[in-house]
Amino acid sequence: MGMMVSPERLRRYRFFGGLERQVLKELAMASQAVSAGRGEWIFHPGDRAEALYLVLRGKVEIRSPLGPEAATHIGVSTLREGDILGWSCLVEPFVYQMGAAALTKVELARLKGDALLELMARRPEVGYLLMSRVASIVGSRLMELRVQLVSLIEGGRWQRLEVRPSLLVTEGGRARPKD
Repeated sequence: MGMMVSPERLRRYRFFGGLERQVLKELAMASQAVSAGRGEWIFHPGDRAEALYLVLRGKVEIRSPLGPEAATHIGVSTLREGDILGWSCLVEPFVYQMGAAALTKVELARLKGDALLELMARRPEVGYLLMSRVASIVGSRLMELRVQLVSLIEGGRWQRLEVRPSLLVTEGGRARPKD
């Protein structure tokens, strides 16, 4: 694993902008620089959500599983420098609902979810600010999904999609087929 990401570097990104120096220092202490090669998974759907990631360089694709075996995935969002992923580490049930894979070689800041939760509990004003930013991210990603859905419907591709209830259950932080 990599070295800690400096408070000065974190400060440059909108998600961490405006935070006090001491808070940035604590976040930096909970971070480490990691990288992934093109096509490499950062996390899979159903994995236990243990970290929040900040894209420092490169592109990451958020992927949703398709079909009962989740053997194939569809890209739903492309993230770039300054974007956050892995917010599931901040909300129960602490399981990634979608996966993330590197579209290019990427550098990421990996922040430990338990350290973030502890900081947010100890400093509610920081927790409020960070969760407000997470809510904004979730809202914008839902809007992206809505646009994609409308595009599918208007393009006539919707009729070719087979829609059925999920055949997966989540157990112990991993998705598996129902019996």
